[in-house]
Amino acid sequence: LQQYGGQLLAVADNDTVCVYTYPSLKFKYSVRVRSACGVAFSYNGYLLVSSLDAHSVSIFERIGGKSRVGGNSNPGALVTEITNLRSPRGLVVASSGEILVADTDNKRVAVFSRIEHGCAFAREFGSGVLQFPSAIA
Repeated sequence: LQQYGGQLLAVADNDTVCVYTYPSLKFKYSVRVRSACGVAFSYNGYLLVSSLDAHSVSIFERIGGKSRVGGNSNPGALVTEITNLRSPRGLVVASSGEILVADTDNKRVAVFSRIEHGCAFAREFGSGVLQFPSAIA
């Protein structure tokens, strides 16, 4: 992800997600998410992590810039969560800012509004066709 003059890389490792700069691979910060599965960055630098056990997507504060709630950002601080999912796995943020989640046990891809618009459920697709959606790109 190109952001704020640099690139970031996130790696999910069981209950921890580690964020590094790329290509230097310098550690920046980590966040704790139970059964972390999918990771993605929004176009403006928020970290999104899906949790199989918590049935949610956690969204963490970006590096640099101003916080959504005022003041300077605090990388790794929880901003919000998307719930009402069943074993979400892969996720991606579209160029529009919408969040698409492979909602595995609901056998669909769920689409949510961009972070700045509250991550509200917008629509779904794949119901009746998908059997075990696990990744999305």
